[in-house]
Amino acid sequence: MITDFSAHCIDGIRLDVSLRKEVRDLGLEDAAVICIDEDNTLSGFSSFPEHWWRHYIAKRLYLADPIISFARKSQAPLDWDQVIDAVGDPAVFREGERFGISRDGIAVPMRDPEGRTVLLNAHHRLSRRDWK
Repeated sequence: MITDFSAHCIDGIRLDVSLRKEVRDLGLEDAAVICIDEDNTLSGFSSFPEHWWRHYIAKRLYLADPIISFARKSQAPLDWDQVIDAVGDPAVFREGERFGISRDGIAVPMRDPEGRTVLLNAHHRLSRRDWK
């Protein structure tokens, strides 16, 4: 289950529109900020294409997403390459590519006061040289 806060506004600015602008200014494509409860309930907002986000939720891909499982155990930022190197070729990445999501990105896990994982997840199309 996910609660999508994308259309919510702060000071009249939609969160998804604001997030999209900020990540593009950083050279990234799209980003999501999600909170993951112990029971795998997700809430958050995303600038990823809506058709991908809906597919990801409908197919419950978050349950098999290695980025989420690694983020739950980590406090350090994760380059998606590290995760791919550790687990091989995850199906969620193949699915994402069908929707135009690159295999290159970063995940920044955090913990809220209740111990839930809060994850900033973004992908990019930068060259390896420009990314590093």
